[in-house]
Amino acid sequence: MGNGVVADALRPLQVLAPAGSSPLSDIIAISAGTNNSVALKTDGTVWTRGNNMYGRLGDGTTTNSTRAVQVRDTLGTGYLTKIIAVSAGSRFDETWPASHVLALDSSGAVWGWGYNGYGQLGDGTTTQRNWPVKTMQVSGVVAMATGGGNGRSMALLPDGTIWRSETTASLAYSYQTSSSCLQRTPTCLGGVCVPQVCNLHGSCVAGSCACDVGFGGTNCGACAAGYSGYPNCKRVCEAATTCNGHGGCNVVGECVCYDGYDLASSCGSCSSGYFGYPTCTLCDDAVCNDHGTAQQEGSGVCACTCGEGYAGARCDTCAAGYSGYPDCSKTSACNPATTCSGKGNCNASGGCDCHGGFGGTSCDTCASGYSGYPDCSMLTQCNPATTCSGKGNCNASGGCDCNDGFGGTSCDMCASGYEGYPDCSMVTQCNPATTCSGKGDCNASGGCDCHEGYGGVNCDACASGFSGYPDCSMATGCDAAVTCKGNGSRKSDGSCACDAGFGGADCGQCGVDHYAYPICRFCDVATTCRGNGVCGVSGDCTCEPGYAGTSCNQCVSGSYPNCTDGEGGCDDETTCSGHGVCRGDGECACFERFGGKNCKECSDGYVGYPDCAEIEMPNGESSGCSCGVSGRPSSAWFGLALGLGLVVVRRRKSVAKSAGVGRVAAEPWGETFFSK
Repeated sequence: MGNGVVADALRPLQVLAPAGSSPLSDIIAISAGTNNSVALKTDGTVWTRGNNMYGRLGDGTTTNSTRAVQVRDTLGTGYLTKIIAVSAGSRFDETWPASHVLALDSSGAVWGWGYNGYGQLGDGTTTQRNWPVKTMQVSGVVAMATGGGNGRSMALLPDGTIWRSETTASLAYSYQTSSSCLQRTPTCLGGVCVPQVCNLHGSCVAGSCACDVGFGGTNCGACAAGYSGYPNCKRVCEAATTCNGHGGCNVVGECVCYDGYDLASSCGSCSSGYFGYPTCTLCDDAVCNDHGTAQQEGSGVCACTCGEGYAGARCDTCAAGYSGYPDCSKTSACNPATTCSGKGNCNASGGCDCHGGFGGTSCDTCASGYSGYPDCSMLTQCNPATTCSGKGNCNASGGCDCNDGFGGTSCDMCASGYEGYPDCSMVTQCNPATTCSGKGDCNASGGCDCHEGYGGVNCDACASGFSGYPDCSMATGCDAAVTCKGNGSRKSDGSCACDAGFGGADCGQCGVDHYAYPICRFCDVATTCRGNGVCGVSGDCTCEPGYAGTSCNQCVSGSYPNCTDGEGGCDDETTCSGHGVCRGDGECACFERFGGKNCKECSDGYVGYPDCAEIEMPNGESSGCSCGVSGRPSSAWFGLALGLGLVVVRRRKSVAKSAGVGRVAAEPWGETFFSK
């Protein structure tokens, strides 16, 4: 019955699914055999139940089942699918009930299982099958059926011929019921092939057997070379040889390669992303010792692009100018011949002051306006519109003579006394005491007319023939032709005292930490570039990887100053609560009025976080206290004043000023708060 019990029933009962809790559903065909029955579902699977003598249930066992079980496939590892018709055979006598089952799939192949004592399964044997085997050895079958008696199997082909399977003597086979093939002899008659001639493992071609893959011999009665286990004839697979020692064999004799090995070559080469057969190492950054980026180039080649400071095929050494692998810190010792490429001199910071015409951190490139390293000759081709930014004219040396108000080697900035590039209007507000350094008078154009002996835009240097600023006495021991290039003043001994930022005997070059003569812009690695970059030839910062901004004080990603994701970073808005900024050491520098590790409390003299208003005494009243050096009253006085109601609170705008290495810190108090 298939309802989970062994008992007769006088009314219909639904067949239960394998779980036993719900009925079997989606059935489109059924067939009843001897003490067993078969059902076909809409998904092409086959389900059986009842007596399982001789394996007629097809589940790989001979155990009876009171519930439906699913029929396995020919290997017993999966399930039979794509079936379109089923037929259960029957044979019953006083000795034993024996029957078999046939199933027709969508390709026209016939499958059978169960009793096979008379060869009714048509597989060339009389061995019972507990799961399906391919029967009849014919294709394109349109209908099939099981018969009584000795349990015959019949198949109908599209041409109207009928094939049947049974036994004669000790050979079971399928044959055509035409007059030319009724004799049960294993041969080809009249061009019609009896499959049993080739032992069901080949087809008859011109009187000889063309064996299926894996089979060999005259009648396909043995396994071909490289295959074993007749009649299944699986491919012979040995891990050490077939899979080249880099994989294992599965149940069908195929190689399963280890990670990194290519299946197409039977594990005999590296798969994509791996290199170096036979080891086949993964091509990732670990190959570059985590000091570079790995990239596979071509077959079996893994190339490294090393990070800053590292060199070698696997980034396993320090690059020039770096030492101490694996850290590879920048070498501080400077050698003019090597560090500066023989094209410059070492400065106090361990960097290079390049000779005229040369540039780059190591003086290994030509400066702007020069070409042809290592000679670096001045460029003679000059275009006013491009070379001089449209703000000047080309001179005989190929450089620029800038228009009034413009300066720089390319006329790309305002000259001293002018502002607002690209217009560069003259600064008209002039004060003799400040603009002219107290050494000159303001003229109609807003510039300075310096007093005798003084020179420079702001009269802050000695004129030619004078020395010893700020006194600027007339020089007596110096050739009048020595002018200090207008970038310094003469000393009493006739030599030049260069202005800040200039150097050399005649002040004709930039001094230490100044770049781009004659502008000589200040740039210091520790302060200007915040320790996160180096100074370029123009005085601008070239940031290290991960840092950005004109002062290298911003992160490409992550949190400043470490510029890494996750723990360890400092952020102005979160770490410093929006009341301070991150210093170079990752700690907070709080704005005026705020204090504490994260700027989340008021500093002395202020109350009411987060506003932190300033405390002061009412007009005309004495605080009765003395102030310290900073001008602030003590916190104890504040407590007393508040308790007596003698103070009032006023708000004060917070002003941030430069401190340290360009960080913003709290403004000093800078005033006397109270006095007696």
